[in-house]
Amino acid sequence: MLLFLSLLGALLSILLFYYNFHKSPSGIYLSLFFLLVSFYAFHHHIFIYTHSVLWICILYVNTTSVFYLTGPMIFFYTRSVLTDDARLRKGDFWHFIPFILHVAGAIPYILKPWSYKWGIAETIVNNVYFMATHKVNYIAQIIGSVRPIYLSRPLLALFYTFLSARYLYTCWKRKKIHHITGQWDLMRKWMILLGVFQVLLFLSFSSIIVIKWPVNPLFKHIDTGIMELIAGISLVGLVVTPLLFPRILYGLPRFAAASNEALLHQSETSAAENTEEDKKEPGKKQVQLQLEKNYLEALERKVNECMKEHSPYLNPRFNLLKLSSMIDVPAHHLNYLFREVKQQAFNDYRNNLRVEYAISLLQQGKADELTLEAIGEQSGFSSRSSFFNAFKKATGKAPGSFLTSGIVPGER
Repeated sequence: MLLFLSLLGALLSILLFYYNFHKSPSGIYLSLFFLLVSFYAFHHHIFIYTHSVLWICILYVNTTSVFYLTGPMIFFYTRSVLTDDARLRKGDFWHFIPFILHVAGAIPYILKPWSYKWGIAETIVNNVYFMATHKVNYIAQIIGSVRPIYLSRPLLALFYTFLSARYLYTCWKRKKIHHITGQWDLMRKWMILLGVFQVLLFLSFSSIIVIKWPVNPLFKHIDTGIMELIAGISLVGLVVTPLLFPRILYGLPRFAAASNEALLHQSETSAAENTEEDKKEPGKKQVQLQLEKNYLEALERKVNECMKEHSPYLNPRFNLLKLSSMIDVPAHHLNYLFREVKQQAFNDYRNNLRVEYAISLLQQGKADELTLEAIGEQSGFSSRSSFFNAFKKATGKAPGSFLTSGIVPGER
């Protein structure tokens, strides 16, 4: 079961990374978080259940330093979602200090020959609690115990969970979040549920370590079965939760990004005019919804103006990311616009513009000079098949049939 969960978590991490690489960079931190949690579960499965000398030889000490990145990844995710800025900052270096210290302390063992590590792995297979007394890390040798090393991993992750919750609360209290209400409500529920499962998971891991690594005489009569059950349920919750919130792949659309000040000002001005015309003082939520509506309308106008003035769709490589760069609007804002407002896939929107351009070429008699394939290329299509498929989807006819029918847009 644990192996299945770790593999499922790894698959989820890959999906999150794939869908967020261009659309929402903040999701990359989330994918790394799930990957690290899944890797931790895989570690636990190998050391407790498989007793594989080979895998223990590979994993023991050599890879455990990465667990110190679990907490920072979830914090970076939370911060980037709330600020709409996924970039790391100069002051973020200190978040990596525990990881660096652990790597430095483990280097002597990492550099040991394979034969030495194989012997240690065989010892662990015979007695897994050997790890609870083996002061392999320099830091453990200095402090005289290995327990603080094991305990520091879940406790550090737990600290970052609370740090993320505090960041969320602070941003909301100070009204630093300007958001699209529906998406924000979804994200808030998602982040709260994610945080609850993190707290349960890291607390249960910490409790197990305190009691059993090594066995603490004060707690030797305590059964850790309940804590292990809680840890298992929490792990299941972490893996399953994203499947219940598929729209988190698109991030949290905000409309107060520094790069969008002009667009925001335009939407606020429009909202103020509407409020004056209505001659009433709407409640806070009414104002917010009006601002969101005007922002989305302004964003749609900006997209349409870009298409009209620059015709970027004629470039075969034109995509949502390039549009985002052209108009200086986050890609996941555009995702939200097309998905929720226009209710049209961006590719369909782009292809319809290309088809309209192709029709204008046909109207100008370009078919007498160029092949239909060449007209498709000039319209931005990368292949003959994509041109014909998009044309038929938009008009109900193939380009050749459309041409021979003598139908032009103004006559339909």
